Amino acid sequence: FGPEQLQEIACLAYITRVVGYTFIPPNQVWMVLFLEPLHGVTYACAKTSRVEFAARLAPKGYESSSQGILSSVIGVGSLIGLSLGGWVEDTLGAKVMYRGFAMVALVGLIVLFIAGKLHGKSIESKHEEKKPLVLPTHMTKTNYDSAISTGEET
Repeated sequence: FGPEQLQEIACLAYITRVVGYTFIPPNQVWMVLFLEPLHGVTYACAKTSRVEFAARLAPKGYESSSQGILSSVIGVGSLIGLSLGGWVEDTLGAKVMYRGFAMVALVGLIVLFIAGKLHGKSIESKHEEKKPLVLPTHMTKTNYDSAISTGEET
């Protein structure tokens, strides 16, 4: 999966989980355990996706800086989201809060989908070639580079 698909999976898992919370009867709180595994899916897919997006969008050599900027933006977003969520829950209740945040995620998912369609393809890496983290055991770096340039199978 690419970062776009991972982000879509994360959004769908989040939306399903938080909307599901709103249908759990107050006397059946244990039912939340059926939805909680979706938190792991949301977290893993969203984190992996945003790291890859940031790395692909950063100029060569600035990948770490893009991760720092991303962390700052996420921190500000968390502060705003927690403050707004607390106010909405106190004022309008948990159902409205969870469903409202699900709508925010849905809007983000729609924007991602439309941007992908308008762009025509996924964001390509600006780096010239992707090399594996670990070379096949029977190859040296020189052999691998030579095989890649001639189209040989590794």
